[in-house]
Amino acid sequence: MNRRNKIASLALLATLGTFQLGVAQAAKWLVHPILDPTEGPGSVAYYELTGLNNSGVVVGQKGIGETTGFVTGPNGLGYQSLGRVFGPVGIDDAGEVAGIAGSNGLVFITPPNSLTLNSIALLPGGETNSFNAISSDGRIVGLTGDRMSPKEMLWYRIFFTGPHGVGVTEWIRPTKDYDVRPAGINNSGQIIANVAFGPLDPATYRQNTRAWLTGPSATGYQDLGTLGGEGSSAAGVNDSGQVAGSSQLVPGQANQHAFLTGPNGAAMKDLGDLGGGQSSAKGLNNLGQVVGSSYAVANAADPVAFVTGPNGAGMRNLAQEVSLPGNVALRVAVAINDKGQVIAQDIYNQNYLLTPVPDLPAGECAVTYKVTYTGFGFFTAKVNVSNQSSSTQSDWSVNWQYSYRPLLVASNARITLNGASVTATPTTSNNAVKAQSTVSFTLSGTTKSGKAPSVTGLTGSLGGKSCTATAQ
Repeated sequence: MNRRNKIASLALLATLGTFQLGVAQAAKWLVHPILDPTEGPGSVAYYELTGLNNSGVVVGQKGIGETTGFVTGPNGLGYQSLGRVFGPVGIDDAGEVAGIAGSNGLVFITPPNSLTLNSIALLPGGETNSFNAISSDGRIVGLTGDRMSPKEMLWYRIFFTGPHGVGVTEWIRPTKDYDVRPAGINNSGQIIANVAFGPLDPATYRQNTRAWLTGPSATGYQDLGTLGGEGSSAAGVNDSGQVAGSSQLVPGQANQHAFLTGPNGAAMKDLGDLGGGQSSAKGLNNLGQVVGSSYAVANAADPVAFVTGPNGAGMRNLAQEVSLPGNVALRVAVAINDKGQVIAQDIYNQNYLLTPVPDLPAGECAVTYKVTYTGFGFFTAKVNVSNQSSSTQSDWSVNWQYSYRPLLVASNARITLNGASVTATPTTSNNAVKAQSTVSFTLSGTTKSGKAPSVTGLTGSLGGKSCTATAQ
C-alpha cells in the first residue's frame, strides 16, 4: 500500500469513528487513527501528537510551519481545533489544555474540557515564551526570554505554575553558565531539565547534556548521571519522581539506551534495546511503564516503537504487536497513560491511539460495560464482548437496563431502546468474534443531573451461549 492510499484509508476510518483491532503477539490492542475528519481522502497533512491524559484525550499539532493545535474527546474520539499554536500543546487529567498561541506568543491554559484559551501572566519583561510541559494536575513549566542589549542575545528564565496554571514562580537556575531547558513537571512540582555543558562540538553544533531533577516545588536539584557515557537527557517524570530518558553508554560514542530511575531520581536503570544496540525513551506513566523507540536490527533504516511493563521491566516491540494497513510498522511511541493507552507514530508519520485489551475473564464468553467519560451533559461508555473459546463464534448480543432513558447513539453496534431497556447487536462487519479475541463498541448518551445512568441487569450471549457480565 502506498502512502497516499494508506492515508486515504486512515482518513475514512477516522471519519467513520471506527476502531481497528491489532492482533498481538504479547498483547492485544485497539488501534484508533488520529486525523482531522474534515481532511478528504489523499490528504498529506502532517500531525504530531504531543499529549495524552488518563481519559485517553489526545492533543497535538497539525501542519508544518503554520501549525494549529487540536484536541480529541475521550479515547481519541472526535477532533476539535484549538486554532493557531506555536509549538507543542499538553493536557492534564482535568481536560485543561496548555500551550503557546496568539500573535504575541502567550502561554495559555483552557478551562476543563473547553476550547477557550486563557492567557497566563508570566514573569515581567519576557519578550518570547515557550511551553515545555504540563503535569497531570495542571502545573506548567516553560521558558520566558529577555533580549540582552547590545548583544541581542536571548537569555531564558524558567517559570513554573501551581495546579491548573495558577500562580507563576521563577525557578532560579543554580548557575547561569549552563543552558538549562526544562522537560517535564510532576504533581509535587519536581522539574526535570536538560543541562548543556562542556565545549560545543564544531561538527554538530551540539553540547553534551545531563539530566537534572529538582525536589518538590523546584527546590534544590540533582544530576541524575549517566549509564557510563558523558551525557544523558530526561524525557518525562511521573508523580513518584521516577525519570525516563536516554543516556550514552560509553564516553565518545553516540550509542544510547533508554533509562528509568527509581523514585525521586534514584538509581538509574538501563532498559536495554530490542536488538539493534540503541533505544530512546519518550515518556512514562505512574506505574513506571516507559515508551519510546529502539532499533530492532543494527543499522536498520528506521527504529520501532517500544513499551515496557511496570518499572521498566520487559521492553516489547510494539511494531510486532500492532497490525496496521499494508503491514506498516510503528516507529515511535510518544506517551503512555495510567490505563496503558499509548500514542504512537508509524514510519509514514501517521498517528494512532493504542488501547490495550485486557486478558479475557475465565469462561468462554465475557461481557463488560464501563463508563469512560462524563461531562458537558453527556457520557460515553465502552462495551466489550470477549470470546475465550478456541473457535470463532457469531451472533452476539448484550442487554441491560438504565436508571433512566437517555438519548443514545452507538458506534460499531445496532442499538434498540424499549423504554430504559437496551439491546445491542452486531453490525455486518463485527458479527463474528474470532477465538481469543474481543469485539468492542462505544456508546454516547445524555446525562441527568450531571450523572451517567446506572446499569442493572447486564447480560450477554455469544454463539448461543450465555456470557459472564460485569458493569462498572
